Amino acid sequence: MWMPWCQRAFVFHMIHMSSRLFVGVFDYDEGFIDNHDLIGRCAVDFTNFTPRTDYVLKYDLFTSGSVSDRRAYGTITIRLRFELEDARQAIFSVLKPPPSVHVNVKTKKDHFVIKNNIKGNVDMQNYSMTNINSYIEEILSYRHLILPIQDGLITLLLWRPTNKLTITSRITIPIPLHSLNAFITGITVVEHPSLIPSVSLFCIAWFLLTTMGLRHNDPNPWNRCKSFGEIFQTLVLGKSPTAPPTIAAKENFEEIMKWTKQWKERIVKVDQKAKKYAETNLELQEEHMKEMEDIGDTAIANKKSSLSMDPLKPILFPIQQNLSILCEVLRLVKNIVIWEECYYSFWLTLTCIALGVACLFIPWRFCILWSSRILVWVLFGPWMKLIDIFYYRKLEQLTDEELQAQIEQNKNRQAEAYRLIAKQARIDKENAKKVKAMKKYLFGRFISEVPILKTDRFRDTPLPDSTATPHRPRKFTVAELAMYEAGTNRIKIPGQSLKGDMIPMTEENSFTDAPQGQVVKHASVLQIRGSKTDGVGNDTNSSPTGQISSIILVSVMLTWFGVPAIISTVKWIMDSIIEWTVA
Repeated sequence: MWMPWCQRAFVFHMIHMSSRLFVGVFDYDEGFIDNHDLIGRCAVDFTNFTPRTDYVLKYDLFTSGSVSDRRAYGTITIRLRFELEDARQAIFSVLKPPPSVHVNVKTKKDHFVIKNNIKGNVDMQNYSMTNINSYIEEILSYRHLILPIQDGLITLLLWRPTNKLTITSRITIPIPLHSLNAFITGITVVEHPSLIPSVSLFCIAWFLLTTMGLRHNDPNPWNRCKSFGEIFQTLVLGKSPTAPPTIAAKENFEEIMKWTKQWKERIVKVDQKAKKYAETNLELQEEHMKEMEDIGDTAIANKKSSLSMDPLKPILFPIQQNLSILCEVLRLVKNIVIWEECYYSFWLTLTCIALGVACLFIPWRFCILWSSRILVWVLFGPWMKLIDIFYYRKLEQLTDEELQAQIEQNKNRQAEAYRLIAKQARIDKENAKKVKAMKKYLFGRFISEVPILKTDRFRDTPLPDSTATPHRPRKFTVAELAMYEAGTNRIKIPGQSLKGDMIPMTEENSFTDAPQGQVVKHASVLQIRGSKTDGVGNDTNSSPTGQISSIILVSVMLTWFGVPAIISTVKWIMDSIIEWTVA
């Protein structure tokens, strides 16, 4: 969408918590031949932003998000506020597969703008040695992740303090909490091997929580992420427990520059060490190859050379495609581990903790013992002779006709399964072609795919000059708020999402934001003049589904932990009464 000179504010709806806002700066070329050239672009990530907060963000503009040797072409400043209607539903939304989003435009010029805004001016899917080298360089750059892992292992093994216990305002005691936890866990597992499944799951959660702690201790406030406790409380309560943050311009700037300088120096040292090691190995290989050349070639066949216009493309292009897939997978895994995709990290951590607790109550020794007994008694018992007589020997004595009939039967059964799969694939393809044709007819024939998950190599981080302040909404009267939510002085542009099977159609937008049966939606911004606002509106973050989920979750927790405690208490009281009666 072009930024018109007469309008400066826009409202965009999100369909997934990993969605980003792509902002691009282009020059303007008139005519049908020249395209609008890309000056720079950035991707605004909302995942770790807090609702009810006014952000003034400054970003560097780059021409690509995946090329290593990129440089900034200026900066851009945007003012942004992020709002969530249902915080709990937003957390649950990541459990569904991310939707496929495509944008249609009518002209090739606009398609060029959208494509460059999303992916940059370098198409990493095209075959080129530059792209292959870029993928290889990215994979090799993951060796830098060894540095924080090395620091963590040294801190863990050498019992270096990681937390501080405050006794008074002047007395604090450093505690090696992670080392103490690892030691107690280790000696417990050694004595009780049945705890290995639970401890393994707890270790995954522990690792993720540790990386979350590293992000929280980052001096740059724009590199911090939402914590596990914050997301869990939002899941239970239906709204965020933390107040909107306040981030000043150039906050912790000196610490940020110092930390960045130290990290770059460590990277340079690691790269120099790796380069020196590679040069040493190369010298040894060259000496070995020279010695082998002096010995001579033992092959006796004639050698034939051939020419080709592009002889390496059939070999290298599939390698490039596989490298592309590998890099995207590594980026996704990295984003989850470092809590860039904090909601996915939260669910993974919560799942590991829940499964670890569940595994504590599984009698692993009993299960392994009886599974082994059943396996041995069933497979190695003398009754296997009956299977040989009544089943296996009959298979060996089959005639060629019976064997062929059995093969045909299995083939028909497999063909029927393949036929059902192919039928469903044809239906999906027909639906996709139908939607594609309808979208071309309604919105334009040029289609661009908008990625939902973060697949760029580099993350665009707000510059230190960015600020964040709590949002203070202006108060409205009931009439003013009703007119505002009805769209007064606002232009609503319908989206390109289609619904329907036989005839796909665009989704109809309500003429007002207020729910059915209510005058306004956001009753909290009304001017209160001594009158109640009951029935005027409902500005809650909870939904019936979320409330039911909270009730079920609280009931399970109370049942799991409360019932044993109540039984133990009642038993203790009864035993005390009996002892007192006997005495």
